[in-house]
Amino acid sequence: MKALGTYIKPTGRIALIEMNREDPKTPHRNNPEMLLSKEEVKNWMAAAGFYPAEEFDVFGSPKWFIIYSRR
Repeated sequence: MKALGTYIKPTGRIALIEMNREDPKTPHRNNPEMLLSKEEVKNWMAAAGFYPAEEFDVFGSPKWFIIYSRR
């Protein structure tokens, strides 16, 4: 993530869409190594200097969607 930050303009943003690890019906439930929690991603992004700017619920979907920016 830190390397990614070097390619983004200071006002640039990163959008992440991931499967909800907590959803028992997630398509990757049999492959938990493919699932990330929001907290894991937020910690990684904070370490790279990015913070949540917007969060969206993807209605009817087992996914979460967060847009990150620098402060």
